[in-house]
Amino acid sequence: MKPPIRRLEYTGERMVPWAPDFRVLYEHLHRYHFAAALATGRRVLDVGSGEGYGAAILAKTAAQVVALEIDRAAVDHGRDRYQTANLVFDQGSV
Repeated sequence: MKPPIRRLEYTGERMVPWAPDFRVLYEHLHRYHFAAALATGRRVLDVGSGEGYGAAILAKTAAQVVALEIDRAAVDHGRDRYQTANLVFDQGSV
């Protein structure tokens, strides 16, 4: 099995699934899993998607997810790590 792609280091500025603080990670994952239940069959825009773990969770139930992030490195990371037909990563600012 191939190890997961980790282009981004944990700096404390952005939440990543390999962050050492499990309490904060749990809070973020809980929110996305809650939202995934509400997103079933819908088109979703995840603004400020970071490295993309949340958009990938939403894509498990949503019809389509667009993950929008300002940081190019995070967008590239998400495209490489989370590849599904209904998930698109775009760079942009809101």
